[in-house]
Amino acid sequence: MKKLILLIGIIILNYYFAKAQWYQVPLPEKSQGVLGVYFLNPDTGLINYYIYDSMPHSVFCKTYNKGKNWDLIISSDSFTGYKIYFDNLDTGIMGSRSMGILARTFNGCKNIHRIGGRFSRGIVELIPNKFDKGTYIAVFDSTYKTTNYGNSWVSVYPKTLNSVQFINKSKGYATFQWDNYSSILKTIDAGDSWTKIYTFKNQLVRKLNVLTEDTFFAIFAKINWDNTDSVYKTYDGGKTWLPIMNGLPFNGGSTSNFTDLYFADSRTGYLISGTNGYQAIYKTIDGGNSWHLQQDNFACWIYEFQAIDKNVLFVKPWENKNCIYYTINGGGPVDAIKEKKPMAATYSFYPNPALDRITVQCKGEIPCYANLYILDLQGKVVFQKDIKEAVNEIDLTALSRGIYMVKVVDEKGVWVEKVIKE
Repeated sequence: MKKLILLIGIIILNYYFAKAQWYQVPLPEKSQGVLGVYFLNPDTGLINYYIYDSMPHSVFCKTYNKGKNWDLIISSDSFTGYKIYFDNLDTGIMGSRSMGILARTFNGCKNIHRIGGRFSRGIVELIPNKFDKGTYIAVFDSTYKTTNYGNSWVSVYPKTLNSVQFINKSKGYATFQWDNYSSILKTIDAGDSWTKIYTFKNQLVRKLNVLTEDTFFAIFAKINWDNTDSVYKTYDGGKTWLPIMNGLPFNGGSTSNFTDLYFADSRTGYLISGTNGYQAIYKTIDGGNSWHLQQDNFACWIYEFQAIDKNVLFVKPWENKNCIYYTINGGGPVDAIKEKKPMAATYSFYPNPALDRITVQCKGEIPCYANLYILDLQGKVVFQKDIKEAVNEIDLTALSRGIYMVKVVDEKGVWVEKVIKE
C-alpha cells in the first residue's frame, strides 16, 4: 500500500513539473517585501527589499546562484529602488516609487548617489536604450532623458509615457493616455521628440510590445476600467489589429485582466493574467493564435516579466509583495505545449455580382481572425468587419450599385478581390 501511495505521488509530481516549470527564487530571510529586482543573467541578480522593524528601511543584496545565497550590499533608510536597471554588477540606475528621486551607482550599490534633483511624483518607468549605453528614459509626471548615466536630464515629453521601448538606437515607441483616448507614439531621434501615430477612443493601451516597425503586440483595456482586457497583434505597423484571445481566461465572457506580456519573436510569447489573489502565466508558440496555461499557483501577486532571452525569464511581483519567479526553459518542456502547424487561410466569396449580401468563406486554420474591408474605386473604406468564422455573411444593402474591392487582412498577408454590387 505504501509503495502504491508513493508511486501515485511520483506520478502527480511528474505531471506537475511536466506541465510547467516556473520556480520561486529563494529570498533573503528578512525580506518583507520586494521593491525592485534586476537579473543580469540566469544566475546573477540584485534586489532591493523592505524590512519593517524599529524603523522601516530598504536593503540591497546580490546573488550569483538564483537566490540560493544573498550577499548584503547596503542598508538604507533614505532611498528605495523600485525601478532598477544595471549594465553590469557595478553600474546601475534606480528610481524611487514614493520619493520622486533617481540614484546611481558605479560600484554595485556600495555607494548610491542621488541624481537629477527631486521630481513631483514617484517613478513610473525607467528604461534603458540598450543600443546606446548611458542613455535612459525616466518617466514621472513628465518624461525625461539622459545620455550620460544621469549626470543631466532633459525633458522630452510633458506627460507620462508608458511602455517605452527601443528597437534600435534611434527608433522607439511608447503609449500615452488622456481623457477617453490613448495613443501610440514613435520617436526617430532616440527619444528626443515623440509623435502620435495612432489614437484609440475609449481604449487604454495597457502594455505595448514592439518587435519591428511592423509587428506589435498589445494589451488593450476599456477606459472605464471594467476589467475587460484584450490581447491584439498587428503585422502592418498598427493599421490593422487582430484579436488573439483563443485559450485565454474569460474569452468571450465579461471579465479578464492582463498585467504584462512579452514576445521574444513573432511566435513565442508570454502573458500574465489576473489580479491580487489569482494570477496565471500563459504561453503561445504560434503568434497568439492559441494560448496555453502554464501555471496558476503563485505565492504572491506577480505582475511583470523581465526576459533574459526566449527561454529564461524572471517574474517580478507587485510592489512590496514578497516573491520572485523564474524559468530557464520557457516554462516547461517543448512537448508540454503542442505547437499547431499553421495553415495559410484562403478566402473566397459568392455570389458575384451580388444584390444585397455576399458570403465570405475562410479555409484554413479556424478561427481565421482577420479584418475584412470593402473599398470603393477611390480606395475609401465603406465597410469594415472583423471575421473569424468559416462562413461570414456580409450585408451590402447600404452600398450603392457599382464596383468595389473586398480586402481581407490577416497575419499571413492580404487578399483582395473585385465584387460588383447590382
